[in-house]
Amino acid sequence: MFRRMRQQLQLGGAWWFRLFAVPLVSATVFTGPAGAATAPAAWASCPTPPPVTAAEVDRHLEMAALVQEELRAQGVRVALVSRSGLNLGRIGHRYSHAGFLRPLPLESGPSGTQDPSTVWAVRQLYYDCDTGQPRIFDEGLAGFVRGMAPDTWPRLSVVWWPDGVATAIHPPPARAVQGLADHRPTESSPHETPTALLARAVVDDSLALALLSPHYRAQAHAWSLVTQNCNQWLVEMLAAAFSGARDRATAQDWLRLQGYRASTVPLPWAGWLVAAALMPHMGLAHHPPEDLQALRFVVSLPAAIEGFVQRRWPEAQRVEWCLRGQEVVVRRSWEPLDDACTPGPGDERRRLMP
Repeated sequence: MFRRMRQQLQLGGAWWFRLFAVPLVSATVFTGPAGAATAPAAWASCPTPPPVTAAEVDRHLEMAALVQEELRAQGVRVALVSRSGLNLGRIGHRYSHAGFLRPLPLESGPSGTQDPSTVWAVRQLYYDCDTGQPRIFDEGLAGFVRGMAPDTWPRLSVVWWPDGVATAIHPPPARAVQGLADHRPTESSPHETPTALLARAVVDDSLALALLSPHYRAQAHAWSLVTQNCNQWLVEMLAAAFSGARDRATAQDWLRLQGYRASTVPLPWAGWLVAAALMPHMGLAHHPPEDLQALRFVVSLPAAIEGFVQRRWPEAQRVEWCLRGQEVVVRRSWEPLDDACTPGPGDERRRLMP
């Protein structure tokens, strides 16, 4: 077991032996701070979905209907959607999983408005526990909502670009990245909006598969070209939409040029590294030794992606929904709701059917 652990850590030197000596390992993994070992386990596992009541199903369906109603009213053709799929509150994050939300089909009706009966679906990377492989698939919005964590306030955050609004072109940092010369961002075209570019990329099956790594890791390092998590695939798809990239390396080069900053997740204690090294779908390969020594992971999470979009495209819009008992709190702002989803001035409270 310890040989495997050392291979996973890919680290040498005395600090490793001081940190993971046998007495410390046995003490931290099994008697560490209350709940601290459960968070990495939940992040990586393939749990059996908990039983669901008819009332819970009804609330999730109503919440999905409210989201669709909002997006239809705004004329949204494609958006980023994030959910509280896991309770990551212990590491300071409310959202764990993101995908691309769009109506099927993307085209509007003859009157220029979407049919109210249009089905909305989320294209996403998901780890297929049955086959042990990451896959790209489309899931109905109601099913996506159903995947929210049961032990925290169920939340959704949706970000989109107003169609027809010219995007602000922000100059990249004054440095060159080899390989981008033939992949200039196409968003500078006066004839295509960010919405049009992203909508076309999202339905490009060959692009989705070209950017998919077969080596899924729940907390994959953001700049690894080998491992990948669901949010990293999404942000690389976003990069491909605006840069013309057709491979992961070029997509990541563009993200660096545009100032993308992945989430830095401080680990509460050293036992997390031990757990991550041994758990399925995790591991520590491709994380820089300096990050592991500093007890941190640098990963792509929805908060980092939304922050990048807000900085890069200030005209983008964000709406957050939080299900609190029999009501949904709706906030149309980049300022997130607090941990308790407390309504503030200007927030909407939608009562659900009893």
